[in-house]
Amino acid sequence: MSQIYKNSASGPPPPGSLTDLTGDTGTNPVPPDGANNINLFEDPLAPGVITRGDAASNTVFFGLQIPQTCGTGVTVDVATADLVTLPLGATPGTYTFEGIIAGKAATASGIGGTVTGTFRTNGAAATIINTVDQIVNKDLAIAGASFDLIASANNVIFRARGSLGAVITWKGCISLVLSTAGV
Repeated sequence: MSQIYKNSASGPPPPGSLTDLTGDTGTNPVPPDGANNINLFEDPLAPGVITRGDAASNTVFFGLQIPQTCGTGVTVDVATADLVTLPLGATPGTYTFEGIIAGKAATASGIGGTVTGTFRTNGAAATIINTVDQIVNKDLAIAGASFDLIASANNVIFRARGSLGAVITWKGCISLVLSTAGV
């Protein structure tokens, strides 16, 4: 658990201001800058790891930053809605995506679940590795509704598909982990 360290020699801080923070061990105080801000840094040697404090001398592990992108869409009957489209870029690599989704029909019916898939790119075209794993929970009235991760050109798309006779409003979010050669 992090602790708040207050230097009482100068008296109490003004209401709402921030004083020095320390890590779990109580060592290496990380003082705020002149504007009472604790600065966050992304570690260039470990992308996605956020640290706080002075990167040169008082870096303290803070937490993981997992990129997440969300989108919404509406399907009518068996039409599809692309909730999120993520370009994989020009650098060859392997991505694992995890999505979470919920859909609400105009009736009382609903659908939701998770999807996980691994894709690779050569920098020009996305390819799915093996199959996408899904956990789907839905009401029988919208039995035809579904969702998936698909490869299209050099993109990964989080796609929802409607059900015959239903209007469904969707919201989905996906997060990813990327590995490239040499990292």
